[in-house]
Amino acid sequence: MRTLAAVTTTIFFLAQPVLAGFERWTYEVETDPFTKGTRVTVDYLASIREAVLVFCDSSQAGVTIRIVPGWEGEASAFDVFSGAAIAVDGEVLEVSLADAATGSVGSGQVTAEIYLRGEDAKLFLESFTGARSELGFKDGISSAALIVSANGSTAAGEQLLACYNAQEGSVERSAIQESASTE
Repeated sequence: MRTLAAVTTTIFFLAQPVLAGFERWTYEVETDPFTKGTRVTVDYLASIREAVLVFCDSSQAGVTIRIVPGWEGEASAFDVFSGAAIAVDGEVLEVSLADAATGSVGSGQVTAEIYLRGEDAKLFLESFTGARSELGFKDGISSAALIVSANGSTAAGEQLLACYNAQEGSVERSAIQESASTE
């Protein structure tokens, strides 16, 4: 019996590195040597093939959400997004998803990218940071939404918000500049 417990414990601890980064939001912050801007990459790996990534670059406007639904196909077959949506803790966000594109990564896995600017970006980032249980991403090209845990979204969201607020023309930066010019 002790041998079984020891083997089970050993397998559990050896498997931990394999599970690192799965089913939780993680982030990486880098400085671009050319623009001197900060780039924040946030990802959630639901499986080996399914993922959601959020990109923010302080030298560019807005944020990009990339959904990798986990299947291979021809990205050019999807010219129109119908029914794309984002939900946080069961509430669908009222953001414009009109600026979007399809593409592919890796060995031909289809992706959907949604570009959010201005108030839409700010609403998404604030909701993402405050998420308590789950986030849902309906990419408009898959038959089912990708529903993921909010585990790690607060820390990752704070990094995205800091990046977004540093962008030229961001809603937050514009408000700060406006109040400074009226004083």
